[in-house]
Amino acid sequence: RQPSNARVLHIFPTQPAVEIQDDGGNVIKDWAGAVNVSIGTQGSAFHPALPVNGSAQLLGTTEGYLYQGTMYFWNLKMDEMGKDVVLVFEATGGLASAESAPFSVYGELATELRILNLPSTVRATLVMADLVIAAVDEHGNADADFASPLRVTIAGRPPGGQHV
Repeated sequence: RQPSNARVLHIFPTQPAVEIQDDGGNVIKDWAGAVNVSIGTQGSAFHPALPVNGSAQLLGTTEGYLYQGTMYFWNLKMDEMGKDVVLVFEATGGLASAESAPFSVYGELATELRILNLPSTVRATLVMADLVIAAVDEHGNADADFASPLRVTIAGRPPGGQHV
């Protein structure tokens, strides 16, 4: 079972589970050992203006519970947002390690809008460069569920300038 997208400091909605298999892909139901999970690939930024510090921690019980050849994890969460996080599962006894599919960790519900990219100069006759606005939580983490329409109004006049 692959971990699913999650929110910072919230238990992953879908917790990973790893089967212990022989070379033929059969589950070894009587296997005895331990499997530990860690972050293999730190998440990348959703946008260059929303950087991640690259030191996210995987929190919770990082040694799974073994039942009939499947190692289950139940309370994993991460303390930082990131896109395309990959977990690594390492077993005792010389078994090969395994990696999760990439998943993302997002922020809490948005508490503010943040302008990430604002054109420095705009002329009335030219198409405006991309204006990028992010909905972020109180810690600056992106809210992936924000879907409200936005209206941008250009108001005012720069000192000594003309309306844009």
